[in-house]
Amino acid sequence: CGNLKIRFLNLHGKELKAFVAPICISAQTSMLAKKFEKPEIPMSPEEGFVRIELSRGTESIANDAFLAQWKSFELPCPKVSISSNSLGDGRFAATALAEEAPALFLCLNAEGIRGEFNDNCVTLLPGAPLTLTFCSKSKDTTLENFASSLKSWHLRMTYK
Repeated sequence: CGNLKIRFLNLHGKELKAFVAPICISAQTSMLAKKFEKPEIPMSPEEGFVRIELSRGTESIANDAFLAQWKSFELPCPKVSISSNSLGDGRFAATALAEEAPALFLCLNAEGIRGEFNDNCVTLLPGAPLTLTFCSKSKDTTLENFASSLKSWHLRMTYK
């Protein structure tokens, strides 16, 4: 058993409405946890998105639902900063922080360094830092190499 949290967020990441409830579901099953009628939705489809979070203890998982096509949104351009540190043994942490607006579909890349991030193409909400772990395939990678190779992009950057 755990907790379900459904949040309606505007395009600046401000919570417009939230629904929180305990939930129990068996493995390998699905269920309708909550149905919202149109009058309960506090925004038009192009004005925001829905963040769905499941948590149990210290574990959590989240996903986003968009009620309109991504390119129909008038997305503000978020300011994203990334800091990094070494975790040892060829592993590095990259912590991203968005200001003013969510960075939707944020992707990180360590250009020129062979390796993998533990997650990518994520939603970064304003004021909620997110740390991704990078495992280098080369033991010669230094923190300086990793930090200078980091590049990021998000959905808003694909708009012309």
